[in-house]
Amino acid sequence: MAGCCDPRSPKPDTLPVGGAKIGVFGLEEIFAAASTLGPMPDEQLAAELLARFKKKNYVPGTAESEYAAALVAKFKETAAGRPDNQAQNQRKGAGETVEIKVLGTGCKRCQATETAVKEALAELNVPAEVKKIEDPGEIVSLGVMMTPGVIINGKLKVSGRIPKKEEIKKWLQEEK
Repeated sequence: MAGCCDPRSPKPDTLPVGGAKIGVFGLEEIFAAASTLGPMPDEQLAAELLARFKKKNYVPGTAESEYAAALVAKFKETAAGRPDNQAQNQRKGAGETVEIKVLGTGCKRCQATETAVKEALAELNVPAEVKKIEDPGEIVSLGVMMTPGVIINGKLKVSGRIPKKEEIKKWLQEEK
């Protein structure tokens, strides 16, 4: 059986709940399974996501509503980038999905960069798949020696500093 330090062990994701980042397991699997269920009201989606989530993660009873809201928000944030949703996004006139990698080990500067990217995406209403790359080996393999870094559609846009939101918006508009 793989231990916590074994490279074959599942890697935790983070879920922002009530202002804290919570380490969780199985989000990708949960979201993939939920995406096959088709459209549904947010309340039903929240119940479905929470039920699946609780099979692999502990959720305090007093925080279930916060976890449910966080799961729905994260699901909606990541759903636009899935291949099965790309055609739907294009029909809506949203354009092609942008692939963004935010590189950083989790420090405040890296978190600020991720926040700026998400705010720019929201303001421009651009469908995107945002991947947070925190593994130092993977960051270096992408050609980045200083974090934070941002890669958009395979092109390194910044490394070693926090980009301004307006700068990120300009990059996103160039990718449309």
